[in-house]
Amino acid sequence: MKTQYIDDDGHDGFPAFGFRAGSDVKIAHKQILPDRLSAEFSILVSAKPKSRRGGFLFAVMNTYDTYYSRAIANFTVPKFTGRWIRFAFRVALDNVTLFFNCLETETVAVQRRPVELEFDSASTLYIAQAGPTIEEPYELQSTKHIF
Repeated sequence: MKTQYIDDDGHDGFPAFGFRAGSDVKIAHKQILPDRLSAEFSILVSAKPKSRRGGFLFAVMNTYDTYYSRAIANFTVPKFTGRWIRFAFRVALDNVTLFFNCLETETVAVQRRPVELEFDSASTLYIAQAGPTIEEPYELQSTKHIF
């Protein structure tokens, strides 16, 4: 069975990337992300999970396939398996806000040091997983935007 596919039934009628357990999609972070994320940024994701198991939509890992830092915000969302959902994170200097289906859902106060996130030159961007060290793949159709 193919672990990666293109589905013509994407959000708003556009094709979507599909990932099944076992897919191994990774690229140099520089192909999509800058070397340094500014102190304030947003990430917008459209996704349609195929299972209730959860997992990582994407992760940027350093040379040793470990995280850059600890998680700074955690949000609980309703189950949306089998449905297209848009969600976004707005990372500000002192808080992170979740937007779920274009509605501001929750804001969490955070303390970030340093405030800018800098990636080393050998960082890897993993899609629908967090690399070989953390085994929590995600089965989904997805379109992703970072702005």
